[in-house]
Amino acid sequence: MAGSVRNYELAQYVAKQWREYGLEDVELIEHPVYLPWPTRYEATLVDSKEKLSLKEEGIPQDKDSYSDDVGISYCAYSADVDVTAPVVYVNSGNPEDYDLLAQRGVDVRGKIALARYSVPYSYRGFKAQTAQKRGVAALILYSDPADDGFKKGKVYPQGPWGPESHLQRGGIVYDFNLPGDPRTPGWASVPGGRFLPAETAVSMPTVAAAPMSYKDARRLLEKMTGPAVPKEWQGGLPFTYHLGPTSDKLHLVIENDKKVRSIWNVESNAVPCAVPVAVVDRSLTGMVIFLVTPRMVMSPVTESIPSGRM
Repeated sequence: MAGSVRNYELAQYVAKQWREYGLEDVELIEHPVYLPWPTRYEATLVDSKEKLSLKEEGIPQDKDSYSDDVGISYCAYSADVDVTAPVVYVNSGNPEDYDLLAQRGVDVRGKIALARYSVPYSYRGFKAQTAQKRGVAALILYSDPADDGFKKGKVYPQGPWGPESHLQRGGIVYDFNLPGDPRTPGWASVPGGRFLPAETAVSMPTVAAAPMSYKDARRLLEKMTGPAVPKEWQGGLPFTYHLGPTSDKLHLVIENDKKVRSIWNVESNAVPCAVPVAVVDRSLTGMVIFLVTPRMVMSPVTESIPSGRM
């Protein structure tokens, strides 16, 4: 997990491998960055006193899914919140979705918004910023089975699609406003460097957000009142979705530790070598092309490895 001891150990491993491959001037570069970890995430339906799981269930064919190190599900850089409010369904959580809700007479201000990780895609940070601008109390993000679940095909481990308790961790930082550490706009985060207060950063959300499985989200969607949703908002669960609000309020608590943690880059100089190169274009003869990909880890046993980039 980013900022952990294990994360540093893996950086050391990469550096060791590079040296063995013959790369020169291999260095580990430390960056102390604002990197909060979650300390509490709870969601309880008030009238029924039903506490939602907010966890991914273990899968017999995947021993790591039973690990105690998985940790609390979270959206990185979420604000803290302790709120009791009805929930409204906001489809993909994009501006046009909130516009439609306003046209239908659904007031989202002060309520908890339930939004889908949707197709077509929109970044969860954009959903959070939109929710913040519309005055919602908090944002819950879930993968609907129509987008990632049994409606698409076989679910894991029989297929590639998400099982009912799966949820998607990820950051909501407004990095489209300012990339990198929120405390160092325009310069590097280095030991002994200059840092601004995180709460003043233009990339820091002031709205709370957290992920949820469609197993838990179903309990909220089943309690939605109000008009039926437009056809294009209907998801894959076997009942009619409604705009809301829910007939039962949700008590939602999200807390983070607001700590600075060190992350590590491994850097090196590439040197000429005798490794054969497959030439796909004569103009590339004699060139070595490096494919580089970031490694993003949101819990000790889950990670996201995007496709390589040049």
